[in-house]
Amino acid sequence: MKEKLQVQSSENHTRKELTENMGDVITRWDTSGLLVFANRRFEDYTGMAPEAAEGREYTEITNYFGGKRKWQQGFRRCIVSGKPVTITAETEAKKGDPLIFETEICPEYDEDRDLKGFIAVTREIARKSETRNRTERLACSTLLIADLAVEFISALPESKNDLFSSLLSRCGSVIGGDRAFLFSYDFEAGQLHNTYEWCADGIAAEIEALQNLPLKLFPEIYKAPLSGQPYIVRDTGILHPESETRKILELQGVKTLITAPIGTDGDCIGFIGIDFVKQSCDVGPEEVHLLTTLARFIRAFEAKYRAVAEKG
Repeated sequence: MKEKLQVQSSENHTRKELTENMGDVITRWDTSGLLVFANRRFEDYTGMAPEAAEGREYTEITNYFGGKRKWQQGFRRCIVSGKPVTITAETEAKKGDPLIFETEICPEYDEDRDLKGFIAVTREIARKSETRNRTERLACSTLLIADLAVEFISALPESKNDLFSSLLSRCGSVIGGDRAFLFSYDFEAGQLHNTYEWCADGIAAEIEALQNLPLKLFPEIYKAPLSGQPYIVRDTGILHPESETRKILELQGVKTLITAPIGTDGDCIGFIGIDFVKQSCDVGPEEVHLLTTLARFIRAFEAKYRAVAEKG
C-alpha cells in the first residue's frame, strides 16, 4: 500500500509539472462540478489564483471561457457518451476583440470504471487560427523564393520594371503587409528615393511624397542598411517623439516597418521594405529572411546588368 501511494504521489507530481508548463488552460472537476485543480495559465484569463478558485462551482468560473450553459451541456454529454466532448464559445471582451475558446472535456474514471470527474483543456482558438494563417503564409515564401530565383536568372534588363513590381506585389501578399517598397540611395546628392511601391487594396500610395529625402534626417533608416543590417520598427510609438523617421512613418499611418539592405556592408545601394498600416505586426525571423533573400536577388540583377552595360 505504501509503495502504491508513493507511485501515485510521483505520478501526480509529474502530471502537475507537465500541466503547469502548457500554454493551454488545464482544469479538473469532480462529478458535482467543483474545481479540483487548475494550472497557472488559468490565472492569465480569470485573474484568480488556482488555489483560490479550487472548490468553487463551474457556474462561478466558466463564464470566463464561454458560459455555464455550454459547460453544463458539455458535462452532460460526457456522462451520456462516456467520450470527450468539444465545446466552442465566445466571451464578451471588456477591451479589444472578444476571445473565442475551444474546450475539450474528457470524462475521468477510476479503476472500477466509475466516473470520478472531468478533465478540461481550454485554448484560445482565435490566436491559434492567427498563428496557423501566419504559418501558412510564410510557408508560401519558399515557393515565392524559388519562383523569383528562376525569373531573375532569365530576366532581361528591359523587364526590370515589371520584375521589381511583381516582386513587391507577391512579397507584400505573402507577408501580409500593406505596402512593399524599394528605396535607392543617391550618395552624391545625399538623398533617398522611393523607386518602386506596391499597396494593398484600400491603402494610399506614398511614393510621390517619398522623393529627394535628405539622408541626414533619417539616420536610423540610412545607417542600418549601410551596415548590412535589417531595420525593424515593431511599433512607431517607441521611436523618439522628435525623430524625423517617426514623423514620416506616422504621416503614412505606419505601425510596423521592416527593411532589408540591398547589398552588403560597404556596397549597399538601397533597401527593400514592408510596412503595416491596418495593424502592427509581431515581426519574426521568417519575414526578415524573405526580405533579405529578395534583396539579394535585386542586388544580383543590378550588378549583372551594370557589368553588361559597362562592357558594352
